[in-house]
Amino acid sequence: MSKELTNLTIEAGATAPNGLQSAAGAPSSLRFCRKCLLEGVTQEEMTAKIRDYLAALPEEEQTAPTVYNSRLAVCGTCSRLENGLCKECGCFVLYRAGRASLKCPVEKW
Repeated sequence: MSKELTNLTIEAGATAPNGLQSAAGAPSSLRFCRKCLLEGVTQEEMTAKIRDYLAALPEEEQTAPTVYNSRLAVCGTCSRLENGLCKECGCFVLYRAGRASLKCPVEKW
């Protein structure tokens, strides 16, 4: 079963893509763990979704391929990388590295 990743903020009382529901009386915007939202989504599906999203960005918002590969190489050696997520900020490193305007949260690139 594939899960859509279009909205990672779930309103109070709403159901998250994986079927979890936020508690009544919760803050107006409740954030769920990104990894929990992806339960049942394969690494290949996730990678494909991120790459499709990045490819659809206007060219000026995309990171040049050599810079993108360099950023990923740095992330690949970082102790804060876990299962494709940055433990420092919680981002998907494929996404962050692919957006020209985004920077590493610990200033490695």
